[in-house]
Amino acid sequence: MDLAVIREELSKYIPSWLVPTWPPSGRQLVAGGVTLAAATALYLKVYLDWLIDDVLLASRIYSFNKHVGGLDNLYDPANQLEKQAIQIPDKTFLLFEDRKYTFAETNSRANQVANAIQKLEITREQKVAVLMRNCPELLFLAHGCFKMVIPISFLNTNLRTKALLHCIRDASTMNLIVDNEPDLLEAVSEISTELAEAGVRVFVYGDHAEHENLKKTIERCDTRQFFCPARLELTSKDVAFYIFTSGTTGLPKAAKISYYKLVRGSGFFHVFGVKSSDVVYSPLPLYHSAAMIIFHSSALLTGCTFSFARKFSVRHFWEDCDKHGATVIQYIGETCRYLLTRPPSPSDKKHKVRKAIGNGLRRDIWNEFKTRYNIRSICEFYAATEGNVFFGNLRDKFGSCGRKSPLSNKSEKVPKSFFVKYDTENDQIVRDADGMCIQVPRGTPGLLVGQINERARFDGYASAEQSNRKIVRNVVEKGDCYFNTGDMLLWDHDYYVYFVDRVGDTFRWKGENVSTLEVGNLISELAVIEDCSVYGVAVPGTDGKCGMAAIVLKEGGQITSELLKSIYTHCEHYLPSYARPVFLRFMSQLHITGTFKHQKFKLQQEGFDVDVPDVYVRDGRAETYAPLTTDVYEGILNGRIKV
Repeated sequence: MDLAVIREELSKYIPSWLVPTWPPSGRQLVAGGVTLAAATALYLKVYLDWLIDDVLLASRIYSFNKHVGGLDNLYDPANQLEKQAIQIPDKTFLLFEDRKYTFAETNSRANQVANAIQKLEITREQKVAVLMRNCPELLFLAHGCFKMVIPISFLNTNLRTKALLHCIRDASTMNLIVDNEPDLLEAVSEISTELAEAGVRVFVYGDHAEHENLKKTIERCDTRQFFCPARLELTSKDVAFYIFTSGTTGLPKAAKISYYKLVRGSGFFHVFGVKSSDVVYSPLPLYHSAAMIIFHSSALLTGCTFSFARKFSVRHFWEDCDKHGATVIQYIGETCRYLLTRPPSPSDKKHKVRKAIGNGLRRDIWNEFKTRYNIRSICEFYAATEGNVFFGNLRDKFGSCGRKSPLSNKSEKVPKSFFVKYDTENDQIVRDADGMCIQVPRGTPGLLVGQINERARFDGYASAEQSNRKIVRNVVEKGDCYFNTGDMLLWDHDYYVYFVDRVGDTFRWKGENVSTLEVGNLISELAVIEDCSVYGVAVPGTDGKCGMAAIVLKEGGQITSELLKSIYTHCEHYLPSYARPVFLRFMSQLHITGTFKHQKFKLQQEGFDVDVPDVYVRDGRAETYAPLTTDVYEGILNGRIKV
């Protein structure tokens, strides 16, 4: 058919300027360009939607790298605070209750601490540990230590006796600073003999009859800048501070936070689009990396205002946000659920919060939390204090903790990570005939492992032995090295990543990681107990898993009221609240593997049930463990009885 005839026929149905001509007119070029762009956008959305996340993440990482001069560039928080104190001296940096401190004021207070450290002749090799609840003084102490290049350990204020002493020893700490609070002073008093024998100097932040008043010493010192020459010798591999994590076995471990890891963690705000004009609010303890690194250090680097609370409070959370003008909040899954338990109030939406950043927000309350409190964007992420793998939900995908591009394992510039087959019943990685790990198909949960190299370092723990236990070798090829996250995740067919559960000997309860070995060993100290296996069990309507201990009594041992009360008292005295078992189960024997490990899979499946014999539940009012009756069991299931 003649082209002229075709054009004539087309002109009957479409505007004449759209009828193809050669050469094409300007209007036709514009129309063709718009059509091509629309078709390309549709193709990307349908077939390459993950590429949008890749481009978005790459652009934000590029912006962050430019801001810090590259990830290999040394990031020193002392230099950063001094820089902000010069560039934005009058801007508010810290908001706490009714107090506020500008960048210049924070720097001055840190200078006082640095001068006090020099006066007390505390050296870099001696290190410092701090046992304090959230307050500005804790951050002043931290920044003073940064200025003097002294690694600082942030101790969990819930720890007592053996666990507390272990943490102090694990980080080779020779100087302990404790706040002037009765329960914290008592915790230190309980281990005072051991501390004295180890030569650990104890300072109290306030008046105390037995120990030096560090607060008074600091207040007498000059606020002028003092430059420590050791800062010139810093490298990105040096340890800035220690964060303690339960890990998968044993007592808490001192995770080394190097300056390299600190700069990577301080990039969260760049990744999630937080600006210097934002006010960020965290109710989480500063002895956790979530508050100390992700929010505080990111706020310092970004130049925004860091608002924080002494502790998480359902009653005061939104009031604090409103009072401080918070625009970004931090959460862990449990905090969101707790906030939803409060009665509806006008303050639910009386705030400026537009973004929530955190991890552990469960799918069943995701939309309810977002809608009730008018949160525009949920930025769920996956990361671990000592880990080298990160995923981030950049576009508010329901339930996801991020996305893993199909290109992620094909570029040498991007650290590789894999989801490998894991035998939960025998608590071990499954390998093929050649001894290599087996990658699970998309849509199937797998153990997440992350390649260890210069772009994805694993700083490890203070203990080299503990560090080696977290390394998996021969994953893809002989001799390779990967970090074992201890977490099961699912990578779906659209390349979204979802957290599934923890594996091994750790479970999460009340926002804390609980080491089953630590709890089991402590319960086994009671003379009447032959063996004990601790594991986590799910409770409807709660986040994480609560502790349950399967106990075997020695020959002739009986379940008596005295025994139940002694177990309760023993756990109450030696364990933090979140680690105390909620349920006990008495058994005649425990099943073990060929390598003498407790087989917990069946126990976890059976959980707590009224039909399971000899199950007892913690009774805080009576200060004992009571039999799990049908009424109590049903009360726990319907939420009438809280655990």
